Amino acid sequence: MIFMDKYEKVLWLISFLIVFQMMTGFYLSQVRIPLKYFLYIHIFTGILIFLISIVLIKISGNTRLKRLSYVNMFLILFTGVIGLGFILLKLRFYDIYMPYIHFLIAIGIISNYAVMLGISRTLN
Repeated sequence: MIFMDKYEKVLWLISFLIVFQMMTGFYLSQVRIPLKYFLYIHIFTGILIFLISIVLIKISGNTRLKRLSYVNMFLILFTGVIGLGFILLKLRFYDIYMPYIHFLIAIGIISNYAVMLGISRTLN
């Protein structure tokens, strides 16, 4: 029987949070006038994911996992900057095309965490 260590539990937690983040983001993009608290939940979850990614940098022992953690941290930061543009910029071009880029980067982030989970499982 395989038990998860603390690192793998954090990877599963952040993967769940990213899926939740993507669901709230989908709601925000589909509703004409979304509820404000969904936006606040989306922002809070993004900040929480960013903070957990910093913790993952600290607790990852392997250099490959540490490098992937840095990449994820910067991708999360870049996605947050794009998300901030939705609030600050009211450009039609931005509202039409940037949600796709925002979503594709989110898929890349969760894919990186799946790769990190696979690497950590093969190391043990």
